[in-house]
Amino acid sequence: MTERELRATFPRDLGDGLVLRFAQADDIDAVVAFNRRTLTDWCGPWTRDLMAGQHPATQASDFTVVEDTRGNKVVSSLCLISNTWTYGGIPFGCGQIELVGTDPGYRRRGLVRKQIDVVHALSAARGELVQAIYGIGWFYRQFGYEMALDAHGSIVLGVDATPPLPDGQEEAYHLRAAATDDLPYIRSLYDQDCERQLWAVGRTAAEWEFERNRPVSEEEPWGWSAVTIIETSAGDRAGYVLHRRKLNRGQLIVRQVSVEAGQSLLNVMPSLLRGLAQLADTMDSTGESDDRTLRRVAFFLGRDHAAYQALPPQASRPRQPGARYVRVPEMVAFLRHIRPALERNLLGTVAEGYTGELRVGFYSHGVKLNFERGRLEAIDEAGDPWAWIEGDSWVWCNFPDRTFLQLLCGRRTVAELQESFPDCEASDTAPVLLDCLFPQFTGNLWPLM
Repeated sequence: MTERELRATFPRDLGDGLVLRFAQADDIDAVVAFNRRTLTDWCGPWTRDLMAGQHPATQASDFTVVEDTRGNKVVSSLCLISNTWTYGGIPFGCGQIELVGTDPGYRRRGLVRKQIDVVHALSAARGELVQAIYGIGWFYRQFGYEMALDAHGSIVLGVDATPPLPDGQEEAYHLRAAATDDLPYIRSLYDQDCERQLWAVGRTAAEWEFERNRPVSEEEPWGWSAVTIIETSAGDRAGYVLHRRKLNRGQLIVRQVSVEAGQSLLNVMPSLLRGLAQLADTMDSTGESDDRTLRRVAFFLGRDHAAYQALPPQASRPRQPGARYVRVPEMVAFLRHIRPALERNLLGTVAEGYTGELRVGFYSHGVKLNFERGRLEAIDEAGDPWAWIEGDSWVWCNFPDRTFLQLLCGRRTVAELQESFPDCEASDTAPVLLDCLFPQFTGNLWPLM
């Protein structure tokens, strides 16, 4: 079904005076007020950002609403942000679900489920192979999701550990706000970093421009990201840093740090830390008090990042990341799409040049991958795993529920899954091959918001 055909099936009568439909421009104020009331205050301005027509990827019609026609009020809503993610540098469409809420008086009626079914269909009509949500624990498992992809791994440095500028020395690097003509440079560095990450989120020129100019609401607790150039004392660009525009409870969050080839983070980091401290002196603060004192800088760069090695030794150990929900409705289609990246994953491992058949089972169904000297010659459905787990002409592994997604997304190895799930069973060499094929992801995504 095309998107146009899908939209033609709305509005839909849900009974009891409730109607499910796509939002329109004249719903903006009502949905903003609903999200502010049902979710939190700062979701109001975020909702307006997404619906008002200036956002490069989302508009009002990407929201669903359930309306109680007896009072003409919105009682449930969510939205779909369509953006481009990459796996091993290979782009694919991802439908990101956000701002999910239902009025307390209308809960337990399946309204969220009905809307998620709609945006799943909308995402499929747009050719998106993956859907993702960063949401409350367990809830989205009901809709085919697994908490599978790392989110917000970080390391924290107290401001007291910032190295002072040695007497008699001039600052080697300075920070300044990015201008429009800096964006191609920033985008180039960002794209290079994305190519080095297993999972990443692509950004268009329009999306970078929107991020740089995005208005900040007083109600937004952290401020949207500021794009800041790192430049040498001679005024040459050396890299960029992406950080929040506000302090929150004395903390400044850094989302990205990137320097160009030939610039060492060991040289850049002391100046960067001092520059961030100076910027913090000019920032508003949100939280339980209006204290504008910078106490710590939190680098949300994933489980591991080169910048962590350049921080002073007083920095905390990397914090265990949270997880983002992921749904892959057509596993064979997705694996076929990222086939070149999977073949590259084998290079330099014990599985380089592998020949043989690997069967990955989910107990109710499975996928088979046929290798010829390291090339994936075919990826197909494998039928009922119970019929082939005893075969001796292939290697196999069975994953309960949707736990395979944790391996696919690089969050867990086979051994780690087997430790937690005894029914994650495998033939002798399957874990080694699978860990080579689906390596660990240690970075951090910057999704479009």
